[in-house]
Amino acid sequence: MNHINPARAPLQISDSICQKIYHGDCTLSPREQIIQVCNSYRKKLLDVRDSVEIFNSTVPMTPARVELIASILNKLE
Repeated sequence: MNHINPARAPLQISDSICQKIYHGDCTLSPREQIIQVCNSYRKKLLDVRDSVEIFNSTVPMTPARVELIASILNKLE
């Protein structure tokens, strides 16, 4: 059973959302990959109530969130 610490709940929720975001098909161009990531990101945010507020109120320091940011930045290079 997973227990959520109330003080860490927003971080845990944001990390959980980021774990489910598709990072894009590496056979496509970087632009197309970023579009895929953005579409997946939007869909996952819509799946979770108050997700936008959660992301806005938390520092992007969880493992999955940092990995997602790094993935997007690598596509921009």
